[in-house]
Amino acid sequence: MKKKILMLLMCFALSASVLAGCANNTAPEDSRTTVEDEDDEEDEEEDETDTEDADEQDDAEAEPEAEPASEEEPAEAMPRSDAYEMFLAGEMDVTLINDEDDEYTSPDPGTYSYEELRDAVTSELGYYIGGDFDIKYALFTPDSGQEGDDVLVMYVESEEGAAGNNWIGFIAYNNGKLELKYFAGFGYRSYLDLYYSGDILYGGSGGAGAHYQDYIVINPDSSADVVYESAYLYASWCNDVFYELDPEYDYLLIPELDPSSELEMTRVTKDGKVYICVSSWSGNKSVKEQEEAYVQTLEDLGAIVVDEAEMERLTENNIDESKTMTWNDIETVTVEPSEDF
Repeated sequence: MKKKILMLLMCFALSASVLAGCANNTAPEDSRTTVEDEDDEEDEEEDETDTEDADEQDDAEAEPEAEPASEEEPAEAMPRSDAYEMFLAGEMDVTLINDEDDEYTSPDPGTYSYEELRDAVTSELGYYIGGDFDIKYALFTPDSGQEGDDVLVMYVESEEGAAGNNWIGFIAYNNGKLELKYFAGFGYRSYLDLYYSGDILYGGSGGAGAHYQDYIVINPDSSADVVYESAYLYASWCNDVFYELDPEYDYLLIPELDPSSELEMTRVTKDGKVYICVSSWSGNKSVKEQEEAYVQTLEDLGAIVVDEAEMERLTENNIDESKTMTWNDIETVTVEPSEDF
């Protein structure tokens, strides 16, 4: 009996020992699992964060940076006629494009309203004697353009007639703005004939023994091309050819002609070449020999001597001289002489 009780007590003790061992083994294992789970959760959160950052970076690279807004938006395109009406009404400016280094041309390069351009031109024309000036305009399509390529031409005419000075300027609408690329002054002893084709015959007297005429063509963008420049020259005025060949030619190197010389020639400059045609020689043998030596010097310097038929061919054109410009009046302005004069 005692043995049975003793055996029971030993069994109870052994069971308790086993249970205690199981409890001790289970707790650390559960504890490790909890730490690893927390580490895994942190790693997953970091992975998600890294993924989000990478996605944001990819999106940033995929979307190009927005370009800064332009300070000056391009003007809205419009019909040429509307732009010209706005200019004449003072609602649109024109940009005058010219050689900034040319101190002898006026107005200066820059941007002008209609009134500013009018005042700049008339103040220059009337600088010495003042006077009344009629402001006019016309529209035409150059032969070199297409339908709709109208050019606005502004004309400032002195009421002094042949004794006065005039001005003409050509304006074209291009990509939302107005541009003035060619203008010219004329009047006293000179002329400018403009035709609806856009052709211009521009010339005048250079003195008792010289007369000049240029043939110019206006383009749809208001620029001008010189087809040729011509001059009729008599006796000592023939030295014009030396300067046409070389603008810096030494005056002292020009051969002298006898005062009784009857040398007459026409000079035409075209396509970068200088042509001369002699139409008259002196009847005096010795003087004629001097004239022939003079012409030979010009030829040696590069002038091309041609006959009258070739000269006519070089200066021919298809201008219909009946189609001169018809002008529309804008206003008349009075200019007082400059106080500095």
